[in-house]
Amino acid sequence: MTALDQIKIRDKSDFEHLSLIIEAGFPAVEPLLSHLFEWIQDMNWPVAKRLAPFLVSIGRPMFPALNEALTSSDLSWHYSCIDSVIAELPEELAGEYRELLERLAYNPTPHEKQQELNVVALDAIRKFGWDSTSSSGQNE
Repeated sequence: MTALDQIKIRDKSDFEHLSLIIEAGFPAVEPLLSHLFEWIQDMNWPVAKRLAPFLVSIGRPMFPALNEALTSSDLSWHYSCIDSVIAELPEELAGEYRELLERLAYNPTPHEKQQELNVVALDAIRKFGWDSTSSSGQNE
């Protein structure tokens, strides 16, 4: 372990620590992944805009922390995770979340619908061409 596992983002504008984290890269930041996901709860936070692409760049190894965020009761956080992480993944990785996206898009709970999770999920489905109305999706 290095001192990196002690570096934490301290506030929504803590670019100093964020830069150190991004510079260290994966796998050095693996112990921090759950902490890092907390900082994309609100994509209006300045660090979130730089952090989300970094999380996407990690790929599959960040899935446990992503799954943890997606099982929280914070539906705004779910929105951020879908819009800024899942929808930005390569299709083969995003495909692991296809079932979740389809449920949210086509069968959301009233609360999920109120938080517009159905909208962001459908946007992601269309982006990947997984809906039957998408011109980019093709059946094999």
